[in-house]
Amino acid sequence: MLKRNTRQEVLDFIIAFADQHGYPPTIREIAEGTQLKSCSSVQYHIRKLRENGYLVGGSGRPLGVSYPQEDLKPERWKIPLLRNNLLVLPVMRRENVLRYVSWPDLPASEGLFALTVSNTAISGAGVVPGDMVVVDPNTQPGDGDLAAILLERAVEVRMLRTEGEESWYAPANQTAAYREINPEGCTLLGRVKSVVRQY
Repeated sequence: MLKRNTRQEVLDFIIAFADQHGYPPTIREIAEGTQLKSCSSVQYHIRKLRENGYLVGGSGRPLGVSYPQEDLKPERWKIPLLRNNLLVLPVMRRENVLRYVSWPDLPASEGLFALTVSNTAISGAGVVPGDMVVVDPNTQPGDGDLAAILLERAVEVRMLRTEGEESWYAPANQTAAYREINPEGCTLLGRVKSVVRQY
């Protein structure tokens, strides 16, 4: 546990900077970003963070600092990655969490979770197997939005389509392998906020 607010601010700044730029900040950048008056104060906090395991390795940059360990990032940067086939209900039970992933570009929001797309049902929307999606359970999808739905214990991603008073979850795929799903036959888990493809 971090002992001082200043040290937490230093760690938070390093994490945010590294996630935004792809490399860690310099001592001077940390001092400016946290409004610390001296570089020696920054170096002191970095040394303590390394001693306590919050920072590891080295960056190779002049006056650079290392990336923080993934599992020590503050909770607001962590989103649970859920199984597509749930072991138990409700959805957010610990048994359904594979691991936690960092998603620094999204503002903190209660209940966000991630899924790995496992089939080609929405490939017509540019989302293919292996892509990761972040789902916001507090946001209702509109016509044309991607949504995560629960079918028994399987979580899938589909596109919400509406026409007049009727709505359904449709595959975004030209093949006949996937069927339309009636909202009454499934549970809406939330709207897809973000899609990431890892290479």
